[in-house]
Amino acid sequence: MIILGSAHIAYESIAIISCVDDISNTKANQLLAFKYNINILEYCAKNELSSIVVIKDIKEAIFCNSLNSSYIVCKADISKDIQDIAENYMFDSKVLEVINSDEHINEIAPKGIDGVIYDKLLKGILWEQ
Repeated sequence: MIILGSAHIAYESIAIISCVDDISNTKANQLLAFKYNINILEYCAKNELSSIVVIKDIKEAIFCNSLNSSYIVCKADISKDIQDIAENYMFDSKVLEVINSDEHINEIAPKGIDGVIYDKLLKGILWEQ
């Protein structure tokens, strides 16, 4: 299981962006995190940039994988469906579910989701609560 954001496990540096222009203000080799945006996705794919994309539905997950997103972040209520599709179509992208404490790993691991990401890493780009 992939775990991004734990104080106990090293992970790549993440930069939150909202448009292509924001990329020029990031450090080399940072993971670019953003809400689903086809223009940013296409730019990342064209320039071989690693990304974490927050999605809201299956179509967005499929486009993320097709455009080489490293990670696809989805809500708990669709994570199992997205994971099943990812396995069926052999996605290269990894499916992540959002957590806010280590205890949530106990709930997510049995569902077979690729990994988790702590909400603190995605401030400002998660879905409306």
